[in-house]
Amino acid sequence: MKHFSIALLLCLGLPLAARAAGVRERTPFDRGIDGPNSLFIPKGTFCGGATITFNSYTAGNGENGFTVLAPLLKDLSGRFNSFGVAPAISYFVSDNTSLGLRFDYDRMNLDLGSLSLSLNDDLGLDINDIGYKRQSYSGAFTVRYYMPIEHSRRFALFVEARLSGTYAQSMNWRMEDGLKHGTYQDIYKAGLGLVPGICVFVMNNVSFDVQIGIMGVSWQKVNQVEDQVRTSTAGSTGANFNINLLSIGFGVNFYILDKWHRP
Repeated sequence: MKHFSIALLLCLGLPLAARAAGVRERTPFDRGIDGPNSLFIPKGTFCGGATITFNSYTAGNGENGFTVLAPLLKDLSGRFNSFGVAPAISYFVSDNTSLGLRFDYDRMNLDLGSLSLSLNDDLGLDINDIGYKRQSYSGAFTVRYYMPIEHSRRFALFVEARLSGTYAQSMNWRMEDGLKHGTYQDIYKAGLGLVPGICVFVMNNVSFDVQIGIMGVSWQKVNQVEDQVRTSTAGSTGANFNINLLSIGFGVNFYILDKWHRP
């Protein structure tokens, strides 16, 4: 009977001991981001691409101006042009991680011949002979990391950090009593930003990217000269964490694999 009691206690105690031992054991949790099947772009790959934008608008080329919202905005006459190009190059120092350089050039030109704003019969505003020009040069050092979606080799999310510097020039003027009045500005900017996006390969070595800025730290200084006489300066420093819809970018990239990964 004594031996039977000892055997029964052992049978009941072994499962409890095993369960207790299981509680003490730690199992590492892995999201699989850097797993063996997460290779999206191999180390040693060169990448080059560019984004080009162009817009042109004209209104009121006839005898009468163009009406936008009758009777609120009418007698519109003018021209607007914008152009931008952003080439970039990068090298993958490790799997899915690249270091690169980016250059941006943007130019905008607005010539407003006339515009009438009418709120009611007694309140209105006429604008004539106003112009605005701006061009900017930007350079950035980039670090980008790709995360494949479900271990796909065609679709991936990415996040890119940019350390950038910008120099811009702007000029606006108006004609008044036959005299031209204008303001000229030199603009200096620097910033550190975070740009996430999605990458889709449409061919074996060609991808299409969509990206949008969500956060960053920026600094800006503006030197202004008005009518070539009065001078002034303005500056700003700030940080933000929001979705900037104006920073949405689209681009096409071309990839050159090293000799170990070429088909």
